[in-house]
Amino acid sequence: MNMNTVTARPMVGFLRWTARVIVILSLSIAWFVAIGSTVNDPSFDLVGVALVVGLVAVTAVAVVAWFRERLGGIILIGLAVVGGIFAYLASTPNNLGAGMIFALPWLISGIFFIAANRLDADQNL
Repeated sequence: MNMNTVTARPMVGFLRWTARVIVILSLSIAWFVAIGSTVNDPSFDLVGVALVVGLVAVTAVAVVAWFRERLGGIILIGLAVVGGIFAYLASTPNNLGAGMIFALPWLISGIFFIAANRLDADQNL
């Protein structure tokens, strides 16, 4: 048993739970905003539908990442990049900032999920 296996375990748990908390909080806020904007303006527009589809996809990936950290982390990073590109293409002064605010936690959470999986795999060798 080397020093890395003794000190890696608390870090794996910290990264795992930090990633989970970040993704849960950001998704809670995103769903709250999406539902609130739908109640205030129930019109059917392409951007609103794309945002809801994206939120459903990120929510499903967050569930996957809870159990399969590496796969979920990779997909979360990909969805964060797609969300950032979508926010840039649909850029009005508010959409770009809001898109970056919501995409950044998913990116960070994906990186943390991958790091936790890698540290856990290194420890089990």
